[in-house]
Amino acid sequence: MKKEKKRKYSKVKKPVNIYLLAFVGVAEFIIAPQLTVNQYLIKYILKLRH
Repeated sequence: MKKEKKRKYSKVKKPVNIYLLAFVGVAEFIIAPQLTVNQYLIKYILKLRH
């Protein structure tokens, strides 16, 4: 009985981990370009001030 419960838990846990990784990957893919654009904008504004 104990082994069956553990097996079910690991089977449930794996897809959740995959979904989390996919979500994080998508979030990074969306957020990273925005951050780089913001960095360029900040550098450009600082250059204009100087």
